[in-house]
Amino acid sequence: MLLKVSSIDGNMKLDTLDIDANQGTVKASGTAQLANNWPVDITLNSTLNIDPLKGEKIKLKVGGALREQLEVGVNLSGPMDVALRAQTRLAEAGLPLNLEVVSQRIAWPLTGDTQFQADDLKLKLSGKMTDYTLSMRTTVKGQDIPPATITLDAKGNERQINLDKLTIAALEGKNRTESAGGLAAGD
Repeated sequence: MLLKVSSIDGNMKLDTLDIDANQGTVKASGTAQLANNWPVDITLNSTLNIDPLKGEKIKLKVGGALREQLEVGVNLSGPMDVALRAQTRLAEAGLPLNLEVVSQRIAWPLTGDTQFQADDLKLKLSGKMTDYTLSMRTTVKGQDIPPATITLDAKGNERQINLDKLTIAALEGKNRTESAGGLAAGD
């Protein structure tokens, strides 16, 4: 393991974080300022060497400012390809958040014969924890699961989620649940 960090007048710098272990590798570098709006810019790259994620590459990027807008990006490539993008304002009431998860294909198990597969996955969450919208689009198939297209739209808050629309199109049929008041699940 190699770690090199420096700090001058509240300016933190991660010159090098380098870990090479049997389970995988991690390399990171970045900067953070412990003043003003607390700007941060950190990049981490990792490769896993453990089953079932052997060969999975992870790239994490954090940028922006902790007291203003913080942006996070995560890219997974290998046995599982997924991209996650998020923006938030940690210092703002209600914790505003925009989150997007996209994957061309997610399968289970990660190795061997596929039992379940989701293609063209798009998940979006936006708003605040006190008032957010959620949408998901994907197609699924698997052992004992007929191919289907799933569409979900919902709104919620910290106490409940209202399902505005859920559509499942499978076996040349379509089942759609839609409600003006929404289907609610909460405390």
